[in-house]
Amino acid sequence: MNSIEAIAKEFLVNDIQIGAQFHLKSFYEKLGFKQVSEPYPDYGILHIDMIKPAI
Repeated sequence: MNSIEAIAKEFLVNDIQIGAQFHLKSFYEKLGFKQVSEPYPDYGILHIDMIKPAI
């Protein structure tokens, strides 16, 4: 079981949402996450919200 499956099982969720640093967008896309917000600053670093189906 990977961490995404473990989160889905433990918290009974269908989707996992993260706030990712914008420069890591392609890394998270390879894991199945999709961008769902425009970039926004967080402590001086651009972030985006991303969602991935848990299962």
